[in-house]
Amino acid sequence: MTVFGGYIFAKRCNRVANWPKRRVKIFHVRTNDSMTNAPGDNLSENLLKWYDLNKRRFPWRSFYPALSDPYHVVVSEMMLQQTTVTTVIPYFLRFIERFQTLEDLAKAKQESVYAQWQGLGYYRRARFLHSFAQIVMNKHQGQIPQDEHTLRSLPGMGPYTSKAVCAIAFNKPTIGLDGNIIRVLGRYFHIELSGQGIAKILPPLLSSVIFTTKRFCDLQQALMDLGSSLCTPRSPSCEACPLNKECLAFLHGAQADIPVKTIKKPIPHKYGVAFVMLNKVKDSVLLEFRENHSLLQNLWGFPTNAWSSEQSQEQMMSDLVPSLTRIEDLKLLPIAVTHTFTHFKLTLTVYQALCLHSFAVEAPYSWVPLDQLNKLALPTLMRKIQKAAGIHARDRSCDAPLRVDIF
Repeated sequence: MTVFGGYIFAKRCNRVANWPKRRVKIFHVRTNDSMTNAPGDNLSENLLKWYDLNKRRFPWRSFYPALSDPYHVVVSEMMLQQTTVTTVIPYFLRFIERFQTLEDLAKAKQESVYAQWQGLGYYRRARFLHSFAQIVMNKHQGQIPQDEHTLRSLPGMGPYTSKAVCAIAFNKPTIGLDGNIIRVLGRYFHIELSGQGIAKILPPLLSSVIFTTKRFCDLQQALMDLGSSLCTPRSPSCEACPLNKECLAFLHGAQADIPVKTIKKPIPHKYGVAFVMLNKVKDSVLLEFRENHSLLQNLWGFPTNAWSSEQSQEQMMSDLVPSLTRIEDLKLLPIAVTHTFTHFKLTLTVYQALCLHSFAVEAPYSWVPLDQLNKLALPTLMRKIQKAAGIHARDRSCDAPLRVDIF
């Protein structure tokens, strides 16, 4: 009989993780099986054997004893935040082709970085990545730091990303806990908590996983691959899993219940007005540089008012119009634009005006020629407004004439 876990171990984990002193059921007493080691002792060996045969190949990934290029790891990890691997791959290839080294990225203009990021969304990641490159070049002699503490002080480097970079790029004995890995290890150790709860309990357990191998870089990536391919949130393929002989949740038939589901709060809904002004004389459109906006900061876009939870078009227009001048032929477009941010949904009413006389505008506004519109790094929300307004600018690789549909 092998006894491992129970409530005594849970209390010890609670103290380490600063949890309340209450009984947390982590995993059960194991009896009636052939397992002689504590959970975690064989995890890395079994997992890495599976990984050697089933590893995914990505343009930023190398395999032990070779280590991945730290710059490529940082770029890929930044892109993979909130974005799937299949979406990221072509963007990563274009980005690295344009900025081949960290120094190239540091020297680039922010607008050029945004242009390569266009379509990925969450532009704050691009701003952080650009700042990261500049700080590393200026303060770290162009060498990406190899310790987690220093990495955490750099833009865009949170707890997960800093650990993942240390493990993957420098083969450091650490594990970055993303959603996939939290799910894999939560089931493996049978931790009956939510994802956030599992993440708090895991740190004191990780030594039994990490220090049984020297392939720390592969271990991090193997856990991610297992979570995305077999140990999925729904209907995990446990029979094919290399860890099924030790996975405590599977052995107790509880894998579908871990992590414990939490009730998500409803996402707030905000409303606003977008304004599209076309200059017939200059063959251009009015854009605003969003320097002082909290969202989509330092990006170009169509002028909008401050978004709020109140849906009053009259008030929204009165908020927006005084900041613009010489509006002519104002029309409400029949199509509203909807967009979902991380923490709220947005619905924009779109107004369009045609200007028949040329006049100058002041910052933060600017007239942008229509044939330059596709060259700007407009965020997805602004592209939706462009489409709703019927503005068709010439594509970079196309000689078709410009076309503007006026409703």
